[in-house]
Formats: sequence, C-alpha cells, structure tokens
Amino acid sequence: MKKLRVIARALVVKDNKILLVRNKGAKFWYPPGGGWEFDDETITECVIREVAEETSYKVVVDRMMWLQEFHESDQSIFFETFWLTSLDSNQQQPTDEQIKKHIDLDPNGAVEELHWYTTDSLEDITVFPKRVKEYQQLIKEQSNITDPFIGIS
Repeated sequence: MKKLRVIARALVVKDNKILLVRNKGAKFWYPPGGGWEFDDETITECVIREVAEETSYKVVVDRMMWLQEFHESDQSIFFETFWLTSLDSNQQQPTDEQIKKHIDLDPNGAVEELHWYTTDSLEDITVFPKRVKEYQQLIKEQSNITDPFIGIS
C-alpha cells in the first residue's frame, strides 16, 4: 500500500524576489514548506508554520497557486500545494543573524541555507519544481482569479 503525504509549500515573494531554501548536502533549491498536520491545523496554517519553522519568517497566505503530485518511490506519493505568500507586515521579521542562528540550532531541520532570488538569478541554479522559476508570470496570470480556498478575490 502506498503512503500519501500532503505538502504545503510557500512562494514567499518580496520586492520581486522569491525566497528559496536548500537542504544540507543538496544541490537544488525549493520553496519552503512541509507536511500538513491535518488533525491540528488548516492547510494555510501549515504554510505559515512551515515557513516559520524553516526560515523564521512570518508570512500571510495570499492565494493558492497550483497543485502537483509526484512519486518518490513505489511506496510514497506526495501531493504538493503551492501558495503565494507575503511577509506579514504586522509581525516583526527576523534579522539575518537571527535566521542563521535559527537554521543552525534546529536539530531536526534539514534546511541549511535560504536565499532571496531575482528572476534572472534563478537561471543559474537548479530549482524544484522547475515551474517555480516562472513565479512572476504565474502570479501575473492568476492575479484576477478568485481563490475559493481562502476566500480572497
């Protein structure tokens, strides 16, 4: 029997840059996120929690962007949700030093590094999923669509 895991990932965008993270030993970057603890939280609460756990940033969820499925092995299926988020202007955001300390001190964390990327700088790195590199175009295409999942128009 295959195991299903629902993942919530955040496209954190600020000043035309996107926040990506890289795990220890990995050679690729990806949007922060992780497993949905559906017994204890909504999926948008998961997005907010995961960004804070992995990066120390506090975000608000603006809208759902897309869904995708991938199979890591014959035993695991991942259903990933991708959410457009922005930094929460009502919360004090961490300093660079606080972020570095947060990442270094998390004994269970896999994230080793985070970085804000411009569209041009994404060309030279490996990003999963590849679609993230088109984040500005995706945001523009969906700007007038009502999001029925969180009630934002």
